[in-house]
Amino acid sequence: MAPLDFKPNDFNEIPYAVYSDDEIYAQEQKKVFQGHAWHFLGMELELSAPGDFKTMFVGDIPVIVVRDSSGKINAMVNRCAH
Repeated sequence: MAPLDFKPNDFNEIPYAVYSDDEIYAQEQKKVFQGHAWHFLGMELELSAPGDFKTMFVGDIPVIVVRDSSGKINAMVNRCAH
């Protein structure tokens, strides 16, 4: 993580680097969205019929959730080879 110069009692302002530093952002994405945790992708009723789908992002990761022809709900990272 990029070094931030904090003094023990200096927490009445958040340093601008927290909002703008690319390294901090990348670490947050990894720790919050790519770790061992469950992420809410939607509610079952949003995909009521086979073939229904929705897309969203989990952090920076595009995700597709779809109900298949047997009624099972599946989720996958939206990666296109081309």
